Amino acid sequence: ALERPEKMALYINAYNAFTLRLITQYYPEIESIKDIPDGLFRAKRWKHKRWNIGGTKCSLSEIEHDVLRDEFGDARIHFALNCASIGCPELRGEPYVGEHLDEQLDEAARAFNHSARGMRLDRKKRIIHLSRIYDWYEEDFLRHADSIPQYVARFVPDDDARFIRRHEDDLRVEWIEYDWALNDAKKHDDE
Repeated sequence: ALERPEKMALYINAYNAFTLRLITQYYPEIESIKDIPDGLFRAKRWKHKRWNIGGTKCSLSEIEHDVLRDEFGDARIHFALNCASIGCPELRGEPYVGEHLDEQLDEAARAFNHSARGMRLDRKKRIIHLSRIYDWYEEDFLRHADSIPQYVARFVPDDDARFIRRHEDDLRVEWIEYDWALNDAKKHDDE
């Protein structure tokens, strides 16, 4: 019964909260969400239908793909979802709310693309280094732009956006290796 922005915010918050809950069930024995089994008979990670939203049991995969990607079709969700990995976009310090969802998603997109794990630009070599998120979900981003660099240009500093747009035809895309290690306090304390 929720309006589109409220429902979308609910599912983004649910995905992030359920992911954190899942990690706490296995922590500190794991170093990555990928250490949690996700097999056909032992589905515990993304495919296990154990999370309750409005009385319906669903999996993290269903929340991300069937609801957020398919139903809402807003590629910015990829900057809002967090799988507790270093390569992920930052987890917000506050929940997403329908009333401010558009601004919050734009903020999340800018924050990720302003970070070294989201986008790096080598002007001399004309290389744009992008998160694997752009590779994995290319079709989502191409619904909103003619190319991945065009999409990225919406969420980077103005001077980078101008460079990307001016040199798009001779920019080479290279993928940043995705870091699946847990983004946890212990990891940061060791550095």
